[in-house]
Amino acid sequence: MALLGIEEGINSFLEQFLLNKAAPANLKLILYTNNHTPVATDVLANFTECTDTGYSAQSLTGGNWTMGTDGSGNSQASYPAITFTFNGNVTIYGYVVTDNGKTKACWAEAFSSSISFTAGQQLVLTLKLTLS
Repeated sequence: MALLGIEEGINSFLEQFLLNKAAPANLKLILYTNNHTPVATDVLANFTECTDTGYSAQSLTGGNWTMGTDGSGNSQASYPAITFTFNGNVTIYGYVVTDNGKTKACWAEAFSSSISFTAGQQLVLTLKLTLS
């Protein structure tokens, strides 16, 4: 499934952009474990955050995003690879990016199929946002 912007988070993002905040907004990346296909009207409660003991939500520091273009000349923001290591058996359906306080869903992506992990296995995500 393609990345989907969530209305409440996009509104917050636009407020940051339109108000010309001096500091970049920091966000959180969480993995979700419920079989949910994101829709634009979702709220954070629609996503069940992973509870594996090796897992923790990852901070996305605003200053770590880089801007460039994709191979077609579209604007693209990229974030360095983020690694999650699991301590037990867990199935991940996708991820959601939230505001720093984890109160609003900004955007989400369901994986094309769920991914199951066992102790010691890792998931590496590289986030790219492309505007066309």
